Order: sequence, then structure tokens, then C-alpha cells
Amino acid sequence: MEVEDYKCPSCSAPIKFNPTLGLWKCEYCNNEYDLEKLRENEQNFENLENEETMDVDEYTCSNCGAKIITEENTTATFCVYCRNTSIIKNRLTGVLKPKYVIPFKTTKEEATNMFLKFKRGKPFAPKEFGQKEQIEKLSGVYI
Repeated sequence: MEVEDYKCPSCSAPIKFNPTLGLWKCEYCNNEYDLEKLRENEQNFENLENEETMDVDEYTCSNCGAKIITEENTTATFCVYCRNTSIIKNRLTGVLKPKYVIPFKTTKEEATNMFLKFKRGKPFAPKEFGQKEQIEKLSGVYI
């Protein structure tokens, strides 16, 4: 008997079947898929493996052990599974080494409150915006 394990087409996390919905649901990005969509994605992925791929680097998350895939210029990222921040130290040496680290002015709690205030009065905003799982994913970005 063969066992089929599927990964989320959006974030590559393990995906589980939800019998209530009759669909596969990703616990990480909350996307839902039917069997046809998962098999179609699996076929597309196999086709991509046969083509040339872009140059990426692979690291291991120090917190949960998951694989972190980055482009060649990425120096800071996070693990999509445990949300742990990952700094790729070997890319911050020599002339690329920053002289200063500029902290954020806004705390995560303040940003969350600003986001929820912004979302109020927006009846056409996706309802997922206000879900706890999505709000927990808010993170700071340097621009």
C-alpha cells in the first residue's frame, strides 16, 4: 500500500486532510486544496525539476531544522514554519558588513493595533486580514 504525502503548493509545509471541509488545509498559510489541485501542482513541480532552475542557496533553521531557501543576495530572512529570524552571517562580511543596526521605532503591538485600526471601516477587505493567525505573521521590514 502506497502512502501519499502532500506539501502545500504555497509554502511547501506538510499539508493535512481536513475531513470536515473535505479538503487539504495548510496549518501554516491557511490555504485549502482539493486532491485534483494537489496532483496538478505535483505534476507542475516535476516538470520544473527537469528545467533549469534559478540559483538559490539552502540553509537549515537553527530553531526547528527546516530548510530555508534564499536567493543569492538575501542576508536576513525568516523560517516559514516557526517564524524564527535567520541572519546569513557569511553574507555580512567585508564591505557588505553594516556599520550600524537601526532598530524599529514601532513595536509589534503598536503595529498590530495600527493595522487593526486601518482595517476597520474596510468592508471589502478580505476577512482573513483580521484572523489571529494572519495578525501573528506581521513582521517588520526595512525599506
